[in-house]
Amino acid sequence: EKMLKIKDLGAALADRPRLRAALWLAAALLLAAALYRHFSPFLAVDDVWFLDEAEALYHGLPLQAGLDSMPLAGYYHSLAAHHLPAGWEKLFLPFAIVSMLGVSFAAGSALCGSPVGILTAGLTGVEFLTMAGLVNWGRYFETAVFALLSALMAVFLLLYRESGRTRDAVALGLLTGAALLCRSTFFLFPPFILAALWLWRGRLKLNWNAAAAILLLPYAMLIPWWLMRHALGQNFALFEVFRAKANIITGLLGYVHTIEGSYQEALALAGINGSQDLWAWGLAQVTAHPLPLAKAVLLRAWAVLAYKPTVTILLLASLFAARLDDKAKLLWAFLLYFITVHLPMPVEARYFVPLIPLA
Repeated sequence: EKMLKIKDLGAALADRPRLRAALWLAAALLLAAALYRHFSPFLAVDDVWFLDEAEALYHGLPLQAGLDSMPLAGYYHSLAAHHLPAGWEKLFLPFAIVSMLGVSFAAGSALCGSPVGILTAGLTGVEFLTMAGLVNWGRYFETAVFALLSALMAVFLLLYRESGRTRDAVALGLLTGAALLCRSTFFLFPPFILAALWLWRGRLKLNWNAAAAILLLPYAMLIPWWLMRHALGQNFALFEVFRAKANIITGLLGYVHTIEGSYQEALALAGINGSQDLWAWGLAQVTAHPLPLAKAVLLRAWAVLAYKPTVTILLLASLFAARLDDKAKLLWAFLLYFITVHLPMPVEARYFVPLIPLA
């Protein structure tokens, strides 16, 4: 009898789309309130170096110290923290997480239909609610911006594979460019994912316009950043190097997890000075210590899997699904790229928050 009542309720909801939408909205608002209450102790923002550059960009002022960090997350942070009513920046994290639940639903639905989309969104919500102690949410703003962009990239990758529409490829290119303006993690993603699309194209007709949007549009979006650095008299850099330098050094020293410290402290650990060629030193390290460095890469891969066992299980499940469907193979390629690109350098849990909506 109870099962019949549940079925009758399901049928009633199916016939009333407005009521169903209202219930979804109410659930989302309740979840947002729970997330805000849950994360409120972690919302003291300390991304001050982003704000210095972002405020100068926002007001069109000269950057005395130069432009070292990618500007997008800092710009949004500046807008929310200093150019909207007080307290609005604290609403961003719950908003971003609820948005990622929607993205998780879209990704699951694109792969296996709405029931799986609901399941993946629910699992994502549980994962976010249980991770507060795992991630340094004092750095939440950039992490949330980047995670949302990354999750949207995956969704539009699946949409393009399904639809073949050039506009979906353009959206993927724009989102990849926006993610590059936040962090340089996706610096090799355009050629990698274009090759994956070609390999698992199935009935997809990959035209030149779509290929150009995926391959070239992300790098074209970096041109203003390159021009701003040139105008400030800084050396040309394809991608952000300032924050990566310390991680590159500690990675070549064999560290598995990130350590607290500045670039100068990393130089001191390596016994080198800032005037030396970092790349030449790195090549010498790889040549002299190939086995310890390979071991460090394997330990980092294990650390990534150990950060969240539930995510590990879901990743392995998606690997099994990848044997059955080309869209699942593309999602697995996305996840594989994201993890692999981090392994040459020390890792921390915060780096892999973008995988949670996709696992």
